[in-house]
Amino acid sequence: MLFRTIKKQNGFTLAETVISTGLMGVIIISVLSVFITGFNALKDRRKESEISYFTRGKINETRLLFIKYPDYNYDIANKIYTIISGNITSITSAAPPKVILWEDPPAPVGDIIIKGNKDSYAFTILIEEYGVDPNEFNYEIKKVKVTVSKKDGKEIKMNTLISIGLQ
Repeated sequence: MLFRTIKKQNGFTLAETVISTGLMGVIIISVLSVFITGFNALKDRRKESEISYFTRGKINETRLLFIKYPDYNYDIANKIYTIISGNITSITSAAPPKVILWEDPPAPVGDIIIKGNKDSYAFTILIEEYGVDPNEFNYEIKKVKVTVSKKDGKEIKMNTLISIGLQ
């Protein structure tokens, strides 16, 4: 018999099994690392969203301050504590001891800085003049800058303009 029939063996060798298991391990670790990175990014966005929500709340409280006290030459120093929530640590005004938002006749009243904290947030609200001539446009505008930082180091700054029409 010159020609011998070779029987084909079914199954995998040990080397093939080890290589395929190693490749599957690398693929699974790669996929898991993508999921872990995505989960961490999601947690960071959630924290950023919480701080952003708190910052928008401070802007809305400041807007409410302007709506409730649009009177000229009115000292709002004590009213700030009733509108802006949290522990107010300092109120700085360009014209101490008064805090005036609007002056009649229209004139710059200077910056107002409100600092405080609430829960794990620290905030600063800066109300400053915005360069509009009230004699020309019949309204005044203030620029409001709110900076909020959380104890974990995240910080967000937001700006807005608030106006009041002159009578």
